Amino acid sequence: RYSYLPIFEERYENAVPLLKQAEALAQRGDPVLPTRYWTAATYAEAESGMKNLKACQSAFERAHDVSSLLEISPAWIRFDASRLPALQGACYVRLEQPSLAEPVLKQALQQSAKTSRRRAMILSDLALSALQQTDVEKACTYAEEVVTLTASSASGFLRNSVLKIQQQLTPFASVEAIRTLKQHIASLA
Repeated sequence: RYSYLPIFEERYENAVPLLKQAEALAQRGDPVLPTRYWTAATYAEAESGMKNLKACQSAFERAHDVSSLLEISPAWIRFDASRLPALQGACYVRLEQPSLAEPVLKQALQQSAKTSRRRAMILSDLALSALQQTDVEKACTYAEEVVTLTASSASGFLRNSVLKIQQQLTPFASVEAIRTLKQHIASLA
């Protein structure tokens, strides 16, 4: 858990040493718990922030073994195989690999977008992925739903997601759909 703060603050290089230690500890932990796979997925997030595609993919290969567990994950861990597509898609967006991101994010949207917060997070990554592919119309469609979901939420995390999308809109400022989206985003303030 200590690695989350540097990851959220985008200081990925500070998270990696913590995660290496956590992975070593998790290997010695209870094999029925998903802790080792959770740690691997978090390690993948840090590696994606450091733009290391191979290390990120390798960590996700380790994390995907969580699906071999037969017991239900304890509530305090909150990690199971259903979380992997969204995490992996977000990492591919961070790595600017939209062709890898889009299919897993769409899978995540179908499988695990049960709460509006999780749905908004996945849609936010889909919007960023579409912008990376310069598919402005698709990006606006996803982003409009993110803004709508964020407006009915008190989540600062979702508001940060909207800000990340907003920062990527500048190159497309002359497009009508972008101007409409910017107005919708401004209504959140």
